[in-house]
This record gives sequence, structure tokens and C-alpha cells, in this order.
Amino acid sequence: MIFKDSRYTNVMVNEDDGISTFSSRRTHRFTTVGCPTHTVIQGETLDFIAHKYYANPRYWWAILDANSDTVVDFFDIKPGTKLVIPRISEIKEVLRNG
Repeated sequence: MIFKDSRYTNVMVNEDDGISTFSSRRTHRFTTVGCPTHTVIQGETLDFIAHKYYANPRYWWAILDANSDTVVDFFDIKPGTKLVIPRISEIKEVLRNG
């Protein structure tokens, strides 16, 4: 199920043997200069960090996109990793413009 305000609303879906997958995830370049940073501690996930900074865990993808050179494994972000936290205004612009 895709939520009506999801950024995946207009993404192509592939069907293979009854399994639906997205064809790809578009990434976005965010301005990182002057943005706050967050140092990951044990057990934190991107959705947890997004909730902390934006009060919305569904903005995890913005943190991932802003740190694509740093985050190697989305599911295993090492403690001590320093992440740039993109501005909420840029995230909302991406959501508005698709």
C-alpha cells in the first residue's frame, strides 16, 4: 500500500510472479552546508533520527540522500557516524515537486 502523500505515488511498480517492487528510488541532492549534524549512537535508525529532527519518521529518506557518501548500509549505520540533517524546507520542496 502506498500512502496518498508518499513520494512513491507516481513511481513505476514492477510485477513479477505476483510480487510488486518499485523500479527504482529517486535520490535527491540536498544542500548540506550549514545544516546540523547528528552523531549516531548504538541502536539508532534513520527513521528514529528523522522523528527526532522532523517529528516525522517517514522523512528517513532525506537523511539517507543527504549522506549517500557516508551511509554504506541503511540497515546497519555504525555508531559514531556523523550525519548531515537536511533542512525541512528542502524536504518539503522535494515533496511538492516530486
